[in-house]
Amino acid sequence: MDPQTISRYPFRGESQEWIREQGVSLGVVLTSAAYVRVVEAGKDRVMEAMTEEGVLDKTALDEVEALIAVLSYPIARMLVSSVGDLLLIRRHALREAKAAYEHMVREDASFLLELAREELNVPAAIEEGGEEAVFRLHFTDYLKNASSIRAKKWKLHNQDLREGFVRLEKRQFARLLQEALRRRIESELPLEVSEEILERLSDEIDQVVGGVEKLRESLQKESYGEFSLDYIPPCMMDLLKKMQEGVNVPHVGRFALTAFLSHVGLDVDDIIGLFRVSSDFKESIASYQVRHILGDISGTRYSPPSCSTMQTYGICLREKRCEHAGSPRRYYFQQLRRAERQSGRSAPPPETEKEADAEAEADAESDEGGGPDT
Repeated sequence: MDPQTISRYPFRGESQEWIREQGVSLGVVLTSAAYVRVVEAGKDRVMEAMTEEGVLDKTALDEVEALIAVLSYPIARMLVSSVGDLLLIRRHALREAKAAYEHMVREDASFLLELAREELNVPAAIEEGGEEAVFRLHFTDYLKNASSIRAKKWKLHNQDLREGFVRLEKRQFARLLQEALRRRIESELPLEVSEEILERLSDEIDQVVGGVEKLRESLQKESYGEFSLDYIPPCMMDLLKKMQEGVNVPHVGRFALTAFLSHVGLDVDDIIGLFRVSSDFKESIASYQVRHILGDISGTRYSPPSCSTMQTYGICLREKRCEHAGSPRRYYFQQLRRAERQSGRSAPPPETEKEADAEAEADAESDEGGGPDT
């Protein structure tokens, strides 16, 4: 194997075997100052996954660079596993798969076929007779790897399907292998990481954690739009934080949060974008559920639950500052209008006389030091 191929596909068994032949172990890498560049390169692989920039080419020109490239791959896996964040795992798996794809599209057909069969569990074959390589695989293997690709052109009914087999040109087949690699990497992580490794990589882990926090913050800012967190009721803030932290929120909580967000200024894309950082996010499922709640599918736009219903669900925090709000939506607009009035700006009026009376009473209590904490 040449250094270029070794460095481009570090996940291959042959690349790992080549490392063993060099007499280098991960234990040596983690304890020897001579391999500082390897650890740094591994951290860079992880940090790259948290940017929106293009994939960097890590092709090596000699055996020393190949050694760094291949050894940085397991170091990156250790760092990702040490943090254990599902958003990071998915971003890392996607970035590694995209990097491989950039090279796969330029490989010959026999190399891709070997990669598919030996590394990615994609049992394909090459059809004979044509000028350009055409790959053939059973429709079940196609669906297993293409089902998460959202573009309509990847739907099974848009493929060249004959006698149960799908035929793909080389670029299409490489894209399918990208998806197979993404799924493989994602399924392998997180790995178990020893205390010794955690201690050795502590500085790099801290940098990765900081990168994840910035990534989540940027994703949240992109999603909120005109919506302001300053006025969100405690129950909805609690649900939102749990979604962001990867906590399994029950269906009633997701419904309540989605309905609430739709009534305080967020549209379908805003809400889907906000949920995208959730650990179990699935685009197709999230899109259907959000559009159903907002009425795009059902024809009925659902209102957010009242406070009493939230209590029944067991997702009300029963905080004193919002005990008279009546509903999370009402609380949000009460706080918004109060802030507008205090700033001297014109505020939209309450929707009902009851709301007006409640807000006047709340403002009076606030002037005495006992009102809502805003």
